[in-house]
Parts: sequence; structure tokens; C-alpha cells
Amino acid sequence: MQTIRRFHHSIKIAMQFAPYNNKGFLCPDSIHSMAAFHAKIYENGEYRFRIHDCITSIRLIGKLETEQDFREAFQKTSNLALALTQFAFHVDTLRCQLFPEPQIDESTFPECDADGRCEHVTKTGRCTKYVGFCNRQIP
Repeated sequence: MQTIRRFHHSIKIAMQFAPYNNKGFLCPDSIHSMAAFHAKIYENGEYRFRIHDCITSIRLIGKLETEQDFREAFQKTSNLALALTQFAFHVDTLRCQLFPEPQIDESTFPECDADGRCEHVTKTGRCTKYVGFCNRQIP
């Protein structure tokens, strides 16, 4: 069912949407976190996107009627996704600085010779097979 009405120089479309309902925990294996998300589009075009934990939540809400509504919903969610991705990479960078990977003795790898040289070492002097483990420089 689709009808078109004119309001304030924009076209609003009244239509039935197939319901969209997606939810889940942000850390499903954690016993310390109950953080979750819930994304929903109702049949009338209203939408809600929630991120919540035990204490608080944020909610993006809107209604999909005009083309501008669809563009703004896309902009809201894609900008949020970008900000979350940037934050996640920053947190992981901090983790790597504070908790360096354990050092592994490269000589235990069969490809490393007695001098610790590896057949996978490139011109830069880094091993390309055991990235993060066999980082010995060529003397």
C-alpha cells in the first residue's frame, strides 16, 4: 500500500514497511557486560536504534517518510558506525601499548636458522610469515 501526499514542498510516502528487528549483545561471551543494541523499523516507517547497558542508553529515532528522512537516517547510523570504529581502533592501540604481545623465541620455529634468520624475511628485515612473533632484524 503506497500513497503520496504533498507537505511543505516535499513528498511524503505512506507505505507499509517489512518489519526489521535486529538485536544482540555487544560482548556476548562476557560475564561482565550486559551492553546490547536493538535496531527496529516498524511497519509505519518509524525506526529506533538503541545502544544500552545496565545503567544508561542512547536512542536514535525517526520516521522514514521523505527522501530526506532516509538520507538523514543513513547519515546518523553511518556516522555513528564510523565514530565507533575509530574509538575501537584507538582502544586497541592503547591495549597494544599497555599489554605488549608476549615475546616468543623465534629460534623454535623450524624456518629460523641458528642466527635467528628466517626464510620469510623481506628486504625490510621483518618476517612476513610470523608477523608479531618473528620480528628480528637482519644484522
